[in-house]
Order: sequence, then structure tokens, then C-alpha cells
Amino acid sequence: MMPANVTLIARLLQLLTSLCICSSAIALAGPTICADCPVVRPVPFGPSPRYPTGKVVRASETLITFRQWALCTAEFGCDRYNPDRQGLTDDMPVVNVSFDDAQRFIEWLSRKSGKHYRLPYESEWGHLALGGRGTKYPWGNKLLRNRTNCLECGSKWDGRSPSPVRTFTPNDYGLFDPVGNVAQWVAPDPDSTSAAPSRCAGKRAQAAIFGASWADRAQFLETTEATCFPRVLRDDTIGFRVVEAGPVND
Repeated sequence: MMPANVTLIARLLQLLTSLCICSSAIALAGPTICADCPVVRPVPFGPSPRYPTGKVVRASETLITFRQWALCTAEFGCDRYNPDRQGLTDDMPVVNVSFDDAQRFIEWLSRKSGKHYRLPYESEWGHLALGGRGTKYPWGNKLLRNRTNCLECGSKWDGRSPSPVRTFTPNDYGLFDPVGNVAQWVAPDPDSTSAAPSRCAGKRAQAAIFGASWADRAQFLETTEATCFPRVLRDDTIGFRVVEAGPVND
């Protein structure tokens, strides 16, 4: 019969061995998949004065939804702020969120996923929204009925409320609601200069929105249209989408 202390040592060695095996398996499996993170699509940018060698960003397929926002608050992110839904469902874009609120969601999402997210930049907006086309709208140069949600777009939500994401045909990059449904907060370019200023340069504590909403006239669907609002504004016509820019430590 083995002494009690020898038996105890043997059991401890078995436990340590099993722990090593488990930790090795976890390491081989790699980072945990973030099932709740937005699905993203690659958006290529060709060479230009701002991007001499071109670039690719990965934009979320849809606007951020009430469901995704609720995940943030459930994990004690987003300052646990719950926007007024006004009867809107989980699959509709989150509204009544400010520019600063969107930044808090992005901070939570980046921590959760291990990737760096941000708002689209102003210089990216038009190309991203039009799906690479040189047209007036993501689908062409004519305003077509039931292609998005605005005050005169021919959808059943016009002038009434946001519509569920994925309701309308996506643009050529696979992005839903690139214009219409809700207007979207957009960030100033980090390399904005006096020669190429941001849309809200000189307007203290303001940020730009693009894309028009369910309550706007069709003229505001054009990607050249932008409005500056206080960064703390919360409104039932404004939401946002995100861009995945790479690992957090990039």
C-alpha cells in the first residue's frame, strides 16, 4: 500500500497533466469566435490622393440593431444606456443614440471581439454607400420605389418609422441600408487638414451624419449630403454602422 503523501502527489501530477492538455487545446483552438459581432463585408478603395496604394476596409453588413445594443448593455457596456425603442423591434436599427454613445458601443465591441472597430470616416462614406458606383444612388441615377426607406421612397415605412435591417436590396458591396432608413453618424478623418477639412470643422463638439432617414426627403439620400449635429444629440432618425479596422493592437 502506497503512503498517503505519495498518493496525494500522484493525484496532483495527474491533475496538472490534465490542465496542461486542456490549456494546450484551448491555445490550438485560437481566439473565441464572437457570434454576436456584426457580419462585415470588404470594401476596396482604389489608389487616390488620400490612399496612394489603395486600401480595404470591412464594413458591417447592416446598421447596428437594437438586439446588438442590448448585448452591450447586458455586459455592462454602453454605460448601460437603454435607448427609447418607441415600439421598435430587435431587428431594427438602434436609434436615439448619440455620436458619443456609438463610441461607447465600439469600445465594448472591440474589447469583446479582440478587433478594432470604429465609425466610417467621412472620406470613406460616399464610396462605401454607393457600392463603388459613380452614380447618384446605390442602385443608379434614378430614384426607384421601394429601394430604401425615406419620406418619399415608396416603402410601407416611409415617414412612419425605421424598417428592419436587410429589408431592401443591398448595394454592390453587400451593405444593407447604405442610404435611407436611418441617418448614420460618421467620424472625421484622422488626417483632416485645413486643405481637406472635415465637414464639421470649426463647429465645436459636432459630428456629421450622412445617408438620410425614414423622415427625410429623397434629396438627402445623395451621398454628398451631410449635416452637422452636436455629438451628444440623441434622435429617433439617427443610428450608425461600424467598420472593422483590424486587431486591437494594430
